[in-house]
Amino acid sequence: MAIAITVLHDENGQFSGFAKVTRDITERKIIEEELRLRDRAIAASQNGIVIADVTNPEGRIIYVNPAFEKMTGYSALTAISQTFPLLPNADINHAELQKLQTAMATGKDCTVVFRNYGQDDSLFWHELNISPMYDQDGYLTHYIGIQTDITERKRAETALLISQNHLQYLVSSSPAIIYACKPEGDYDVIFISDNISSIMGYEATELISNQGFWVNHIHPEDAPQVLAQLSNVLAQGKYCLEYRFLHQDGTYRWVYNQGKVVRDETGNPLELIGYLADISDRKQLEHELRIALEKEKELNELKSRFISMTSHEFRTPLSTILSSSELLQHYGQQWTPEKQLTHLQRIQTAVNRMTEMLNDILVIGKAEVGKLEYKPIHFDLVEYCRQLVEEVQLNLKNQQVFSFTSQFPSISCYMDDKLLGYILSNLLSNACKYSPDGSSVTFTLYVHNEQAVFEIQDQGIGIPSEDLPRLFESFHRGSNVGNILGTGLGLAIVKKCIDIQQGKIDVETQIGVGTKFIVHIPLNINN
Repeated sequence: MAIAITVLHDENGQFSGFAKVTRDITERKIIEEELRLRDRAIAASQNGIVIADVTNPEGRIIYVNPAFEKMTGYSALTAISQTFPLLPNADINHAELQKLQTAMATGKDCTVVFRNYGQDDSLFWHELNISPMYDQDGYLTHYIGIQTDITERKRAETALLISQNHLQYLVSSSPAIIYACKPEGDYDVIFISDNISSIMGYEATELISNQGFWVNHIHPEDAPQVLAQLSNVLAQGKYCLEYRFLHQDGTYRWVYNQGKVVRDETGNPLELIGYLADISDRKQLEHELRIALEKEKELNELKSRFISMTSHEFRTPLSTILSSSELLQHYGQQWTPEKQLTHLQRIQTAVNRMTEMLNDILVIGKAEVGKLEYKPIHFDLVEYCRQLVEEVQLNLKNQQVFSFTSQFPSISCYMDDKLLGYILSNLLSNACKYSPDGSSVTFTLYVHNEQAVFEIQDQGIGIPSEDLPRLFESFHRGSNVGNILGTGLGLAIVKKCIDIQQGKIDVETQIGVGTKFIVHIPLNINN
């Protein structure tokens, strides 16, 4: 309450008493207390607060709080009566300055960000928010400015931007693709680095916007295994995968995929993060290395079989030569010319046998290292085959009945006659070698789909089914050949010579009935 006491006097000026007036000032006291609290709050605020009176043309500052003094380095004594806003050293860009000037000219709120320098030339970043104040008649009387020091925030933003630029550079220049995806379902991509375009040909947006893109581009043969391993990723926490992924150009590339599960503070999975690296070159090298190792293994096996074959096959003709020559040396003068001739023929046959084996070894050796030359010429197949049959009959001197037939009296071709000779002579000699005396050997020649087809049918021992997978391997012989001489090189030479001429060979066989070889070789008559 507010009490006012007034001394009263009568008409003669004599004291006559007192008058007391009591008023309720509760509301005023509340307002005063609120004002005091507001003043204390303004004074204690961490934000710089400045009030300017704009009823005068200069718009002078009439109040600044301690935070403003600390923030700017200007004391209240220096700041008061300065023109609002107090930005003598502000480094503010044109757009922000224009926004501030427009707001003050139109009496509107405005927020600007600028760099400023204190009286000690220290640099700081401020965010200034100005608000107009109007009187009860609607006239603009004051501006209140709230200035916030955002220097630390700006430094953090700058550091973050630098860090992001560093990270972006490292990601974009990395040979690996960085990604984040959902931890389940189709593992849809949430983020992927831009270098996906240079490595896999896709834009990052394609993987992010298309549901199931990643899963749908895994090679169908690899997808079940990849998804099976990923189904356990939440339990294991990490993964390492190798699989084929479809490149934008339509080819599949081998990739190495390593990642881990990211969880929140309660352990719930949020996403999978990891990287993809193109390992196609490594896979190609591994493939070539495997082939090289397989070839080395084959060569070692070939060498072992060669040693075994030569030690066995060369021993027989050498023994024949040695025994016949010794007999001729000791008893030749006592023998008749006919008996001497018999032993000389035995020596000659043994020498021819060794010559054939050496020729086979030379041919297969050239074929194994890719040095068997292909030199095609034009010639007549029918005449060539007739002469070859005569030579085989003359050299083998077996008792089989040969039959040669041709679809046409003359067939022109463009082939390597030497390679063709290796093919047909080996097949014909085998037909004789593995057939009994008096049996038939049928040789048929015809044309089909611009290819010459050679069929050689015998009535020999046949080939066991278990030997067919290795039929064309060097030094491999059928399990039923018994004491029949052979090196196991003939059919290997046949297959190599056919492959060089881009042909093919099929076989039909039945134990005790006979074997038919069907050879297809392009005529190449257009050449």
